[in-house]
Amino acid sequence: MPLGIDGLPPRHGAVPDVTNDLVVVVPGIMGSALHDRDAGRDVWGLKDLRWYGRAWSSKSGLDALALSDAERDRLADGCYDPQTARVTATGLLEFPAALPFLDGMEPYTNLLKRLRTVVADPAAIVTFPYDWRLPVTVNSRLLAARIGERLRAWRQHPKQLAASALHQGRPPRVVIVAHSMGGLVTRGLSLIDGATSTIRATITLGTPFYGSVKTTALLNTGSGAPVPMPQRRLREVVAGLPGVYDLLPTYRCRVVGGSDLCRLTAGDIADLGGDADLARSSLQRLAELQEQDLPHHRAVVGTGQPTAQSLTLEGGVVKVQQHYYLRHDDGELIRDDYGRLTECDLQGDGTVYRYAASPAGYADPQHVVQQHGALAATGDTLGLVCGIITGRGTQGIYLGTGDLGLDIPGLAVPGEPFPVGVTAGGGPLDPAAVDGGVWDTATGRQIQRIRFAAHRDGRDGLTATVRLPEPGLFRIAVKTGGADPVTRLLICADPVGDE
Repeated sequence: MPLGIDGLPPRHGAVPDVTNDLVVVVPGIMGSALHDRDAGRDVWGLKDLRWYGRAWSSKSGLDALALSDAERDRLADGCYDPQTARVTATGLLEFPAALPFLDGMEPYTNLLKRLRTVVADPAAIVTFPYDWRLPVTVNSRLLAARIGERLRAWRQHPKQLAASALHQGRPPRVVIVAHSMGGLVTRGLSLIDGATSTIRATITLGTPFYGSVKTTALLNTGSGAPVPMPQRRLREVVAGLPGVYDLLPTYRCRVVGGSDLCRLTAGDIADLGGDADLARSSLQRLAELQEQDLPHHRAVVGTGQPTAQSLTLEGGVVKVQQHYYLRHDDGELIRDDYGRLTECDLQGDGTVYRYAASPAGYADPQHVVQQHGALAATGDTLGLVCGIITGRGTQGIYLGTGDLGLDIPGLAVPGEPFPVGVTAGGGPLDPAAVDGGVWDTATGRQIQRIRFAAHRDGRDGLTATVRLPEPGLFRIAVKTGGADPVTRLLICADPVGDE
C-alpha cells in the first residue's frame, strides 16, 4: 500500500455519523395498514385514496373495521391472538389515511428514509405495524417479542459488527421512535418483565399520555337525532374499538357547573355515546400505564395548532373547547374575584393538547409547530429524531414567533364552501406572507391556491373559503417564509351515498 508524505496510509474518508443501535418505529392510531384475511382484501391504508370519500358516504363502507361480538369476547377473555385473527396489520402506512373528525395520518415514508441515514445498515430499522383497534397493552406484548427477536438478529449482522468498532465495542441497544398511540404501546413495555432492559432511548412524537378531548367528540358523533346516517355508522363502528378508548382524556377536562373541572368517568363516556364496559377497562388500563416510566424518554410535542382542550357534557352532547384553565403550582384552579375559572388557550397539535403530550414531571419537551397527523413526517421533527439517535444534539430549536396554526372542519362536502383559518403565535399576520394550497392526495397535484384575508370582525389570524370539487382525500397546507408547511388531511364526501 502506498504511504503518504507523512509515512502513514491514506485516509478512507470521514467516519459516518451513524448509530449501531436497532431503531424501532412504532406508528400511531390509523398508522398501520390492515388486511382482512377472511375477505382477502385490505381494509385500511389503501392505495386508492378516493376510497376514503366513498367509504364515508356508504352505509357499510367502514364495517370491515368493526370488531365482532366474538372478537370482543375473545379480547375480554384474554385469548385474542392478533397474529391469527381475522384482521392483521401488514405494514406501516405508505399512503395517507383518515377518518372524519379524528384527523388523518401521513405515511411514514419520510421518517423511514431519514432514519436510513443514521443507522449502520437498513437492517437496523424495524417497523412494528399493529392492529390499532385493539387495547394498547395487547400490542405491547407483541412489540416486546418483536424487539427481542430483531435485536438478537441485529447483534449478529456483519454491518453491526463492523460499526461496533466506532462505538468502543458497545453492544447495540434499542432506540424506539413512537408516534401518537405508538407511545402508549411502548409505555406498556414497562409492564412486561425485562422488556425495557435493552432500550437506550425512547422518542415519542405527539403521544397522548393524558388522552385527547377529540376522542370524546368522535364517540359523540352521530349521537342524538336527527343526524346523517354516515355519522351514526361511524360512531357505531368506533364505539366498539377498544383502542379508541385508550385515547380518552384522563386529565380534568370536563367543565362542571361552569366553575369546576373533573375527570371523565365510564358513566360519562356511556352518556356521550360510548361503551361503559370498554371505557371502564380502558380507564383502568390507562391508570396503570401512567404509573410507568418510559426509559430514557425524549418527547417531541406538536404545538401552535387550534386544539380541543376541555369540554362540556350536557344531555349527552359534547361541546369541545379550544382552551383550558390556568392552575396554581399546587394544582388549584385560578379564579377571578367572582370565582370564575381563568381561560387560556394552550394549543397543541390539533389533536393532543400540548401538556397532554408529555408525562407528568417531564421538564424538557421539544416543540414542533405541526399538526398531529403530519408530526412524524415533517422535516423539523426528523431533524430532532436523528439528532437524538446519533447523540450529536437535537439539531436546533423549532418553536419561534410567527408560526402558523391551521384550523379546518372535520369533513367537507363536494362543491360546498368551508372555512380555512390560520392563526399565529407571533402577532398579526400579513395575508401576502402566507402561502396556502390544496392537494389531491390521489394524484399528488396541487388543485387550488388558497388566498387568505384578515377577519372582517378584527379577530387575530386569517381566513379563506375553499370548495373541493369531488369526493376524496385532500391535503390542506399553509406556510410562511422558509418554514416547513403545516398540513392536515381532509375527507371530502357526499353527505349520503348508495348502499
